[in-house]
Amino acid sequence: MEAQPDPEFGERLKEGFRAIYRRLREEEGLDGEDTFFRILDMDAVLPGVGNRTPAVLIVLVYLFEKCEVFER
Repeated sequence: MEAQPDPEFGERLKEGFRAIYRRLREEEGLDGEDTFFRILDMDAVLPGVGNRTPAVLIVLVYLFEKCEVFER
């Protein structure tokens, strides 16, 4: 039997992106476009993990488009 997906994963993922977004905007003073590209760069998300840009781009565009994480 396969393990069931974590029902809280989506919320934890969104909260992680929210925290990164707030840090980049508030602590580093980046504007919206620069923030988007810093998150896309992955170093803001998972330092030292390697480039997973296509996966991050898909999630990031979805979250920006739906305004579920970032400013409206």
